[in-house]
Amino acid sequence: MNPRPWLESARVELLLFVREPMTVVFALVMPAVFVLVLSGVFGDTPDPSGAVFRGVGGSTYYTPAYIGLAAASVGLILLPTHLAGYRERGVLRRLRASGVPVTAVLIGQVAVALALSLAGGLLVVAVSFLSADPMGAVDPWGVLVAGTVGALAFALLGLALGALLPSSRAAQGAGVLLWFLVFMLGGAGPPPEVLPGVMSDIGDFTPLRPLIIALQDPWFGNGWNGGRLAVLVGIGAVAWAVAAFRLALPRTMLRFSGWREITLGDLGAKQGILGGINAVIVGNYLTTLGRPAESDLELLDDLQMPIKALNASL
Repeated sequence: MNPRPWLESARVELLLFVREPMTVVFALVMPAVFVLVLSGVFGDTPDPSGAVFRGVGGSTYYTPAYIGLAAASVGLILLPTHLAGYRERGVLRRLRASGVPVTAVLIGQVAVALALSLAGGLLVVAVSFLSADPMGAVDPWGVLVAGTVGALAFALLGLALGALLPSSRAAQGAGVLLWFLVFMLGGAGPPPEVLPGVMSDIGDFTPLRPLIIALQDPWFGNGWNGGRLAVLVGIGAVAWAVAAFRLALPRTMLRFSGWREITLGDLGAKQGILGGINAVIVGNYLTTLGRPAESDLELLDDLQMPIKALNASL
């Protein structure tokens, strides 16, 4: 196999990524600024009761957490926006027609995402140690393994989002929304111990929480957390399967139909549409009442989802 197309694809993708201002802001600057601010606010004096920050000081807690946040920034915002833009402009179709392997482009994007996550993590560590006095990593190799697995999981999650969402605008909007959700509930904002019970429980199901714990455990000297690493591997595997299915069958319809008003409600419908549902049956059904078509059109407008076609009756 000739490696030249793969290496050239990675080089081109890197150049395209670093030209985006959002790359610099979200992947590199923002996690470093957050660790600078929060380390200054909380210092590194452990809570005497050990009830918050997992028994360590604030700057020690947030340093590995924001290594994870850098990976989340790349995977949730940068990569899906980039890939959705390719699909929106027909770039992938032209690549297929010209004989360039689309897989090479996707692997190039994942490789660039890993490199940006590494750069963001290194910048977080540098800023943290220059501005505060956190405890050094007890097991650097464990931190490196957890960071690599987590960055790969978020990169594959980014591919899935980019493959599902219909446009770069939709991908950017959904990515920023998800980023703030995982930031606030996943352990990179308020410590999970101070969140209300329901919010803390929701945070357990965000992809950032297992990454932060997988990074913190070897940093604090608690050993490798095999369970959290396995969760990250599972997230990456499912995301890769979704992305591969969607990119291989781009015209397949995933449709919402009857009873979604009862079983899912508005929140479930929004999450499903953001997650890749690309067709909706609106109005009343054959034997059951639905919801007004206007309500679904307003929901799509709120989510900034473009409508490709409407039934003539609408």
